Amino acid sequence: MVLIIGGSGVGKTYILQNIDKIGDRYEVVKKYTTRKARKNEDPNDTIDLYLNCSKEDVCACEYSYKYREEWYGFNKRDIEVILNRNHTPLFVVRRMDTICRLKKEYPESKVLLCKSGLNRQELFEYLLKKGNSVQDLEKRLDEKYEVESRLEYEKYSHLIDYCVTNNYDEKFLDEIKMCIQNRFLL
Repeated sequence: MVLIIGGSGVGKTYILQNIDKIGDRYEVVKKYTTRKARKNEDPNDTIDLYLNCSKEDVCACEYSYKYREEWYGFNKRDIEVILNRNHTPLFVVRRMDTICRLKKEYPESKVLLCKSGLNRQELFEYLLKKGNSVQDLEKRLDEKYEVESRLEYEKYSHLIDYCVTNNYDEKFLDEIKMCIQNRFLL
């Protein structure tokens, strides 16, 4: 299992959207969330989220957590279905305590930390050009949350197996592919 972590805009969803370029043994685990669709998202076609779920439904999942103001959850059976097909589950998890639990239950899991090679202003401008709204970006790139995330990643650094910096070019996906295929899952 590959667990992808990182701040907003670093390429986590991009990896999932390009999973077919990484290999045919990988499948995305979809999460349930209370989050609404962003301006540039089709609410009926997100790669890894069932959007606009009730908090009760999300919290009924075997794994659930709050990230910022929203709730996210997923079920063990969704992971097991993928594993039973001899494929590798791949998904984004934003809370390190959930990563700890997953690593205990699935010790072969690998954690991939994605970082941005851009500073905050450059990332803001890049994501704005991609169709994100100013209001959404101000919320997503809130410095307070980014500092909290960095501190959490430092605290749990022993759980992180690999770190990739996204410079927003074709090399990012190549490096992800190399990590997952050659270093993680031989």
